[in-house]
Amino acid sequence: GGMAGGVFYRYRVEIQNGALFVRVKVHDAKAKSAKTVQQLQTKAANAAGTAKSQANGTLKMISDKSNEVAYRVQACTQAAATSAQMQASNLGACAKSLALKPAVQVTSA
Repeated sequence: GGMAGGVFYRYRVEIQNGALFVRVKVHDAKAKSAKTVQQLQTKAANAAGTAKSQANGTLKMISDKSNEVAYRVQACTQAAATSAQMQASNLGACAKSLALKPAVQVTSA
């Protein structure tokens, strides 16, 4: 075989019926390379699109979950604050009730 200008030749020698036949096959390396590059570019673009799509899906899921957690934390905080306020109010009422009893007033004086 031989190569010149991006084209290479493949020779095949055959003997049939006592005669010598030389077959020449021409291959265009540049065209084949261009086709391969185009196929690789297409595969890379598809892979990038898939990765981007998966990343966007994951980002949305994380965002949704973080919003849900923030909502739950806010609800728990509100409930805890309400409970603490009620406990403090009850404690204050008990202290006032205790202070108004005459037996406690006498022993504390």
